[in-house]
Amino acid sequence: MVTDTQLTNAGLMARHIHNRQVIDQMAQENHAIEVELKARMAEVGATVLLEGDCKADLVPSVPTWDYGKLRAIIELVPPAAKTELDAAYVPAHEEVVQVAEKFNVTKLKPLAKYDIAIGRIIEDARLQGEPRIRVTRKE
Repeated sequence: MVTDTQLTNAGLMARHIHNRQVIDQMAQENHAIEVELKARMAEVGATVLLEGDCKADLVPSVPTWDYGKLRAIIELVPPAAKTELDAAYVPAHEEVVQVAEKFNVTKLKPLAKYDIAIGRIIEDARLQGEPRIRVTRKE
């Protein structure tokens, strides 16, 4: 490793730029590898690949939610459950700038006990992204 005292400022900056380029190239290469591994897994219908002492498995992505669909829950929650709804939903409002509405789906899910349609809306509002691939050493 090069220490600060062994290079000039220009040398350190040049080294930093070079390192950033190498990191960017490695990230692009890793992305291409992940795409190829996913394609190979899809080809054989696999969710896990074991090869030598390495393992690649698909990890579900964190879902996002369609707030337009979740908004229908507000009308379905009984008045007695308003406190629970207040913990799960923040309506759009202005602070210094306009703040968009927010749903805390973890707190929203228990409201399904009040109406089966609430559970269906929550599931219908789920926007699941592509699973990501995780490559590790076999344990």
